[in-house]
Amino acid sequence: MDNARILCLDRIANIHQRNDNFELALDYLIRGLNVMQRKRRMPNEISDKMRHIDLVHMTLGNYNLALNSFNDALTILQSNSIDPNDREIKLTLRRIDEVKEALESGTHA
Repeated sequence: MDNARILCLDRIANIHQRNDNFELALDYLIRGLNVMQRKRRMPNEISDKMRHIDLVHMTLGNYNLALNSFNDALTILQSNSIDPNDREIKLTLRRIDEVKEALESGTHA
């Protein structure tokens, strides 16, 4: 049942995101993350969801929230990976750099 709930929340979030309703998309993504955390889903699934949420935060200009959450996702990824060159870790580090650049350039809201 929870898998179906997570899937539905993701699909609704994706529809809102495609229609540029980013705040609604964020709401549904966070709901999905809450279900995943309550059900103690796999850490990589949780970090994937967090990174999706972070991308929406970046789109909305919520760079401080995105930075904090990307760092949390990175911690999860690093604690569950034996490969320091893991693709997901590298991608998350790249996103952290993008957020830092946006904050330094003053493009945040």
